[in-house]
Amino acid sequence: MDKQEKNKVFDSFIKKASKRLEEKRAQKRRELYIPSIDENIIIRSLTDAEITECFSLEDNLEADKYSAYLAIVEPNIKEVAVTLKNNGEIKEYVDVINLFTMSERTQIVKEIMDLSEVTGGREVEVVEKIKK
Repeated sequence: MDKQEKNKVFDSFIKKASKRLEEKRAQKRRELYIPSIDENIIIRSLTDAEITECFSLEDNLEADKYSAYLAIVEPNIKEVAVTLKNNGEIKEYVDVINLFTMSERTQIVKEIMDLSEVTGGREVEVVEKIKK
């Protein structure tokens, strides 16, 4: 590959990288129907920092609850948690997520992770092994 071709490839990569970073900054949202409460909720994608924070929790159940707590935006789950805690119905704010069944929580978190591009994406493929 000559210098001019390398520059074209590099410029193309830069354009794609800029576009991809812009897409990642935009929060994605998805509406989900929750049968146990016969209501719809809206979730948002998590940031890389939020995902790292969730994955740093040692207890997977707590990590799932915290992911859902961060990502459920309609109804505002944090306001629901404050009300329930003030009423003495929950001890910790993330316990508001216990209103969903275990199965629903699992599915909600799967949707959050797919939306956040942690799971569910296309696989990276080996094109050709490079010899040194």
